[in-house]
Parts: sequence; structure tokens; C-alpha cells
Amino acid sequence: MSSVLPLHYQRIYDDNIQQKQNLTKPYKMKVSDLEFWSELRKNKALYSRTARALELKYNITYTRQSVKERAEKDLDQLNDIVEENLDVAEEVHHKLMMSKDERIQIKASQFYLKNKGKSRGYVEKQQIEINEPKPFKWFDDE
Repeated sequence: MSSVLPLHYQRIYDDNIQQKQNLTKPYKMKVSDLEFWSELRKNKALYSRTARALELKYNITYTRQSVKERAEKDLDQLNDIVEENLDVAEEVHHKLMMSKDERIQIKASQFYLKNKGKSRGYVEKQQIEINEPKPFKWFDDE
């Protein structure tokens, strides 16, 4: 196709092709540890969101798997972010337990008791009733 174009258009065409090739080549820029952990914390340790944020911010190719592998190299920092997320979730849950809407308050309290009140006897159990006289025939000596 390029041989059919006049010389002026040929140069424009070649320049566009070169620019496209430059855009598709992955640019290897090193993201510092400080920048990486800052983005991971800002994105609540969600690997895909962090990868997208790094790609947009630094105009580089960064995959979810790359973020996961790099984050798991420092489990102390990763666990700190996860614990921070749990603190936020617990705070929101406690606000729900104080809601003015009684249904929300009851459901939030039930959830809390099922998960945190086990030591006080708040345990959800399933009860199964079997109506057959001898449900387990393999125990018979016949």
C-alpha cells in the first residue's frame, strides 16, 4: 500500500506507522518501592486496580500478576494493608449496627453475633430432621 502513495503522503504514512510501533512497544520503567506500595495501599491491595493505576500513572505495561508477585515479596506490608481494610470494614459495620433503620440494625447485629459472638453461644446451627424409621440401613445386621 505504501508504494502507491505520493512521496509526501508516504512520509506521513511512514511516520504514523513508526508512532504506532513506538506505542505498542512496552516501555520498561522501574516503579520505585515507595511508589508501588503507595499505589497498592491507595487501591486497597486490589491487584487489578493497582495494575491499571500504575499503567495510567506511569504509562507502562503492568499486569495483575506482576503486582501480585511484587506485593507477596513483602508480606508484612501487604498484611498491613489488608488489616487496614478490615479496620475500615469493621468501622462501617459498627455504623450499620447503630443505624436508625431498625431492620438494618438487626441484620448488622445478627451478622456480628454470628461471627464474633461464638464464645458467648451465638452460633448458627442447621437442624436436619429425618422422617424415615431406619434411615441408615447399612447399620442393620440383616
